[in-house]
Amino acid sequence: MSSLGKEAYVGTLHYKVLEPPVAGGGEDLQQTLTIGNDTNLPINFNGAPLALTQNANTKIKIGNNAGTTGQGGQAVAIGKDAGANSQGQSTVALGVGAGEISQGIDSIAIGNFAGNDTQQQASIAIGASAGQTGQGTNSIAIGASAGGTNQQNNSICIGGGAGDSRCDVGCVIINGGGISLVSAGINRCYINPIRRLANPAGGPSGSLWYDASRKEVLYNP
Repeated sequence: MSSLGKEAYVGTLHYKVLEPPVAGGGEDLQQTLTIGNDTNLPINFNGAPLALTQNANTKIKIGNNAGTTGQGGQAVAIGKDAGANSQGQSTVALGVGAGEISQGIDSIAIGNFAGNDTQQQASIAIGASAGQTGQGTNSIAIGASAGGTNQQNNSICIGGGAGDSRCDVGCVIINGGGISLVSAGINRCYINPIRRLANPAGGPSGSLWYDASRKEVLYNP
């Protein structure tokens, strides 16, 4: 790109020179990026690769209907319908339908339909359909369908199917068993699997013990 006139088109990018140019810096450019619907980002060109210029209201939205209505400042929405309606400030939505409806401030949704509907403030959903509906404040869901529906405040769901239909307030669910694992009350911890093996030192049935040689937690039959 040896020179640019007042306007230049590169694929779907439309660059428009700001007046006046910045002294000694080539030309400053402002662009409207139309990948899908509309994306408005300031851009800076000073004889180097184009770089995004941030300010308090910078927003990124790429994809059909991404960040369409009520997108907050410093928010990022990439993918069809990502952050489409009322995406909060300083949020990230990556994937088809990620953070689509009412994504809360400072929350993150990565994966198709992750945090899709009413993801609350400061929550994290990573994986397809993770935290999909009604993910609570300060909660974390990692894995396909983890915390899928009704994951409540201050809870953690890790692994496919962990808390997929219920995770109560303050619960931790770690699931590597390949099946659905949900909570049955508040402030509880669920871990699957834990291997069953007799404790050489004895102990009551069902008690946990630690095998230092294997670095493994087990339970006594």
